[in-house]
Amino acid sequence: MRAGPARFRTGGSPMTAQCEHQPMRPSWDCAACGQPWPCDPAREYLAADTEGGTRLAMLMWTYLEAYCADHRDGPLDEAFARFIAWTRQKALPT
Repeated sequence: MRAGPARFRTGGSPMTAQCEHQPMRPSWDCAACGQPWPCDPAREYLAADTEGGTRLAMLMWTYLEAYCADHRDGPLDEAFARFIAWTRQKALPT
């Protein structure tokens, strides 16, 4: 099983150390709840950890690239909505 982007494979990220809601590759389902990752708890954690905004969007773009490498024939509009679009919403899902 592969982890997310390279900087998160070594366990050096707060996401790895503190949040159990991790992506399982190549399915990209959450290891904790089985929902498509990023699930709501992962989104909340990522937004808080990065303080949202551009930093969050750039991090999620990295995840989007890794997801697309695993799902070469998947619909790009759905992948964009799953990984990027939510980062620009005013309020995060609860």
